[in-house]
Amino acid sequence: MTIQLERPSEALSKTEQPRLLPWRTDAAPPAPPQPAGGRGDWLTRELPVRWALAISLGWPVAIVALAILEPAPVDPDAPVPLVVSLLGSLQVLTFIGAVIAAIARRRAAAASSIVAAGIGVVFAVACPATGHHALAPWWFASLAITGVLFAGSVAAWRRS
Repeated sequence: MTIQLERPSEALSKTEQPRLLPWRTDAAPPAPPQPAGGRGDWLTRELPVRWALAISLGWPVAIVALAILEPAPVDPDAPVPLVVSLLGSLQVLTFIGAVIAAIARRRAAAASSIVAAGIGVVFAVACPATGHHALAPWWFASLAITGVLFAGSVAAWRRS
């Protein structure tokens, strides 16, 4: 590759860099900037098959198990607070998104699953703390299921 200098007759000092003339384009174009770590595709990267299966099958199994285990509330006529309704809706949307992304084998499945499982852990802890249900053995199973989903989602995120 040849570089034509603006001042070919003058010697360059150590601090001066040669400049290309505007009409000379023999140099290769600069590479596009990469994000830190070279991971510009951090949500769209492919999810390994075992994690995709764990997320896409784990959520439906967990939802069925939690529905079977949960007893009737202490006061079935108590109004549901708005924040609980909004978080419940967000959880449903994120676990459905996690399953869809896992079927497509996208890393976004792990991120969505982390959010959904995190909400599940918060609900599991808040349920007996707010008096919605009495503390009983089902609660430990509920906390274990949501905790395993959360830990598995974090592991899928870190290993993909």
